[in-house]
Amino acid sequence: MVASFAWKTGYESTRPHPNCPPLWARDCSDIWDRNCTIGWIFYEIPRFGGGILVTLIIGAITAFARSRDWM
Repeated sequence: MVASFAWKTGYESTRPHPNCPPLWARDCSDIWDRNCTIGWIFYEIPRFGGGILVTLIIGAITAFARSRDWM
């Protein structure tokens, strides 16, 4: 239960380590931190990767247009 809740909380967070609830802080803080980080990474991959993908596509289109003397 802790792992799934931590993963969901990390996915919805804007920072990699949201605070662990006091109920779980003593026993499960390591599980909480690890799963929050995994959730945050899964949230950030499409956002970061999408920017790289758009940049590569625009670069490829520009290179193709320049090779055809369209630009």
